[in-house]
Amino acid sequence: MENFAIAIPCLNSALTLAQTLESITQTEHFKGSTIVLLDGGSTDFTRQIYEHFVSQVENIRFIFREFPGVHPAERLNTFIQEGDFEFISLCHSDDIYISSAMFDMLMYLKQSNLWAVGSQNGCFQHPADAAFNGSLPYIDNHSTHPESPDQIYCEMPFWWAIGWNTVLLRAKDIASAQIRLDPIQYQFCNDYRFNWELAKLGKIANVPYFTVLTRHRQKGDGPQNVESLAQEVVRIKELILEEIGLKKFLGNHFTNVLKSISYSYGRWDTSRLSYPRSHYLLLASKLMSFSQNSSRLTHFEHIGKELEKSLLA
Repeated sequence: MENFAIAIPCLNSALTLAQTLESITQTEHFKGSTIVLLDGGSTDFTRQIYEHFVSQVENIRFIFREFPGVHPAERLNTFIQEGDFEFISLCHSDDIYISSAMFDMLMYLKQSNLWAVGSQNGCFQHPADAAFNGSLPYIDNHSTHPESPDQIYCEMPFWWAIGWNTVLLRAKDIASAQIRLDPIQYQFCNDYRFNWELAKLGKIANVPYFTVLTRHRQKGDGPQNVESLAQEVVRIKELILEEIGLKKFLGNHFTNVLKSISYSYGRWDTSRLSYPRSHYLLLASKLMSFSQNSSRLTHFEHIGKELEKSLLA
């Protein structure tokens, strides 16, 4: 694991960082790897938490990089462009990671010719977080405290290709190609135009691993609250539907039909339909046709078949 680093942008992340680091270091999967905290100028106990893990964790190297006032995207750009590591995982300072799944993702990336892979994630708010924030745990589209992957409600930021939570990069190739994160587009450790540049090269894929439980309403460089995350999901969908040509292919009506249903935890939710069922069946057919017209987006055939299967069940 000498050529692998986990990069974590952080800013006043003391409330959650210890649990994040513990989730990554509690197994032997990343023995010999490096965890790099890219700090934006924390004034809380973020650095002390780093120092604690340096003293307590063996077989993993920790580095604390200071970038006071620098946008997290630019911190990551600097780190990637330095070229010290062949593979880099971009992680949040307020999430809990399933290290075995992250390891599987890394092995997948190493064995492929891809430059980037991303994972699915489950969203939740731990009851302790709710108590700290003076609010109840989320119950709509969130589990309060999942005990196993089967209890995680997965809602990918975008369902089938380009936006995800945990991101692993073949960093030296990306640096050589001068593909950079854009501070304007970047949100929540992801930049969708950055991903689109990789998609145009055929160097990107999502993998069916749950790697992370995502918190909400935590301070730092991660999501601030579920409302802003929901707005970001809408923006992601609009951007990518247009970028990949699907919006033009479907037309306005069937684009709206597509946006009216969700694809969660590997399944379409057809329990509440805003349009007649026949419109969704036509949509399924159109998604399969779109796949046949694109050499890089063949997974739409599977998505269309799954939608048709769900509607006819």
